[in-house]
Amino acid sequence: MLDSDSCVNRLTVALWALALAIVAVLIRPQAAAAQDGQSAETELVERYAPVIALRPQTEPCDTSGEQFAPAPADLVLDNPHMLLRQIGVENPVVLRGPTASDIFGMGGGFYIDFPGDAFGPGCLYERDYQRYNQGRNAVVYAHIATQSDRPDKLAVQYWFFNYYNDYNNLHEGDWEGIQLLFEVGTVEEALAVEPASIGYSQHFGGEVAEWGGKKLELVGSHPVVYPAIGSHASYFAPALYLGRSGSQGFGCDNTQNASRRLNPDVVLLPDEVTDPNDPLAWLSFEGLWGEKRFGPFSGATGPITKPRWTAPVDWHDTLRSSSVAVPGGSETTTPVVKQFCAVVGWGSSQYLTAQQHPLRVTGILAAIAIVLWYLSGLTAWSPLPAMPVVRRRRLGQIITSAAAFYWRHRGVMLRMVAMYVPAIVAASLLVAGIGRLLAGSAPEGADPNLGPIGAILIGMAGAAVQGLGLLTINAAVIDVADRIEHGRPVSAKAGFKAAFAAWRPLVGAALRGALIVLGLAVTIVGTPWAIRQYVRYQLSASAIITEDLESGTAALARSSALVSGRSRWFHTATVVLMVQGLVALVGVVAGLAFLLATNGLPLGLYSALTALASAFVLPFTAMAQLLLYGNVRAETEATRDGQR
Repeated sequence: MLDSDSCVNRLTVALWALALAIVAVLIRPQAAAAQDGQSAETELVERYAPVIALRPQTEPCDTSGEQFAPAPADLVLDNPHMLLRQIGVENPVVLRGPTASDIFGMGGGFYIDFPGDAFGPGCLYERDYQRYNQGRNAVVYAHIATQSDRPDKLAVQYWFFNYYNDYNNLHEGDWEGIQLLFEVGTVEEALAVEPASIGYSQHFGGEVAEWGGKKLELVGSHPVVYPAIGSHASYFAPALYLGRSGSQGFGCDNTQNASRRLNPDVVLLPDEVTDPNDPLAWLSFEGLWGEKRFGPFSGATGPITKPRWTAPVDWHDTLRSSSVAVPGGSETTTPVVKQFCAVVGWGSSQYLTAQQHPLRVTGILAAIAIVLWYLSGLTAWSPLPAMPVVRRRRLGQIITSAAAFYWRHRGVMLRMVAMYVPAIVAASLLVAGIGRLLAGSAPEGADPNLGPIGAILIGMAGAAVQGLGLLTINAAVIDVADRIEHGRPVSAKAGFKAAFAAWRPLVGAALRGALIVLGLAVTIVGTPWAIRQYVRYQLSASAIITEDLESGTAALARSSALVSGRSRWFHTATVVLMVQGLVALVGVVAGLAFLLATNGLPLGLYSALTALASAFVLPFTAMAQLLLYGNVRAETEATRDGQR
C-alpha cells in the first residue's frame, strides 16, 4: 500500500503534467503560426540562395578577373566619401555621407556620387570597394514577389549590388539579379514544391531555364550564377557570350574560368519600408546608386524601381530561352566575333570621348579628312585599260583599273567566286568539327575552353583550307586576265584548271615565303626584315602564271627582284596594304551586319557568310596585284633599257 505522502507526491506530479499539457495546447497554435509565418519566408529564400561563380584575379587590379562581388548596399551609406547630390544646375551636394534614413523616400531627382571618375576608373574603384567592404561577406537581397493579376504564381527574387560596372557602358553602382518562379500562390505552397523555372537578368533583358533542365547548374537546391566579368550580367554557364541587341547588351560577356565560388549571406527585403529608422530604409530610395551621367552611363536605380519588383510574372514572360555562346570560348573565337567584340568596345570608348571632348574629336576627324584628301591628290585615279598588263600605272590607276576590269568581266569573275565557295564551307566545317571534337574531350561539367593547343589546331586547319582557296582563286583570276590579253578562250573553269596545273610552284612559294616571314618575325628583332620580305613576295603568283615559272623558289626570287629598290617596295607595300585592307574592311562590315541583323544563325554560319562577302572582293584584289606586277615589271624593263 502507498502511504499518504506518496499519494500526494504522485497527485502533484500528475496535476503539473496536466497543467503543462493544457498550456501547450492553448498556446501552441499561436506560437507555431507566428514562428511558421516568419520562418517560412526565411526558409524559402535560404533554400534557393544562389552560389556566385566568379573568375578570380591573378593580382590586385587585374581586370581579366572579376574585381567586385555582390556587396551590401550600405557599403555606400553612412560613408563620408559619398556625396548625395540633387540633379540640376551643377548637381549641388545635398549631404555628405548620407545614411539609410537620409535617403528614405527620396525620388528620382537625387543620386549618390562615388569617389572617382567612372570614365577613367584606373584601380580606384576596386581599392575603395576592398577598403569599404573589408571583413564583410558577399550579400544578396531576397524578395518574395507577387503580381496582383496573377495570384496563382509566386516569385523569389535575389538582387545583387555591385560597386562598379566595368563594361562598355562604364558606370558607378550596378543592380543585377535572378528570379525563381513557382506555379503556386503562397509561401507555404512554394515550400512544398520545386520552382517551375528560373530567370537570370542580363543587361536590359534576361534568359530563362526550366528548373532541373540541363542548362541550370545546381548545388543541392542552390542555382549557380555566372556573372560576366565587369558587366555582372548573370549567365547559366561559363562561356563567351555575344550580345547584339538591347536585351542582350552590345558586346561580349565573358564568364569563363569562374573557379571562385561564393555562398553569400541572404537578407530578406519587405515589399516596402515605411519607417525611416528601419536599417532597410534605403530600399525606398528611387534615385541613382552612382553618378548621374548621360544615357546608359549613369548609376543604376534600386530594386523597387524595376518593373519586376511588382510584376515578376510579366518580366519572366519576356525572357529569352537562350544566349549566343561562342563555341570554344575566347581562345578559339572566329575573326568576325573578335572584330565585333573589339569594334563595340572601341565604339563605346569613342562615344565617351566624343561626349567628354566634342571639340577635340571634331578636330581630329577634320584633320584625318584633310590628310586623306591630300594623299588622294598625290596620285591619278582615272582608270587605264587593263591590257596590256605590263604598263606603267600610278597607285590610284591600279585601283580604278582593277575595279573597271572586274565590272567589265563580272560574269566570269562571279562564277569564280561561286567556285571558291566550297573552300569557305570546307574551312568552316573543318574548324567547327575540330572545335566540337576538342570540346567533347573535356570532362563532363568542365569549362569547354579548348586551350592554346586547341586554338592553334583550329587556326592552322582553317588557315590551311582557306589559304589554298585564296591561292587558287588568285591564280585563276590572273590566268583569265592573261587569256584575255592574248586572245585565248576565257572561262572560270579554264582559270581554275590553270591554277590547279600550277599548284606545285604556287604552294611551294606560299609555304616557303610563310616560313621565312614567320621565322624572321618570331625572333622579334627580325620583324622589320619579315615585313620587308612579306612585301617582296607579293608578286610571286603573278610571276608563276604569266611567266610559266615551275618552282616556288624561282617565283620568290623573281618577285623579290621586281620589288627591289626603295621606291618600288613602298609602292608595292601601299597597294598591298590598300587591297588587303579592303578585303578586311569588307569582312568586318559584313560580319557586323550579319551579327546585328540576325540572331538565330550558328556562329559557324556567320563566319562562312563573312568569308563569302570577302570572297566577292577577291577577284578585284587579284587583279590589282596583277596590275601592280605589270607596273613594277614595266618600270624594271624601262630601267634596264635605259641602261643599255
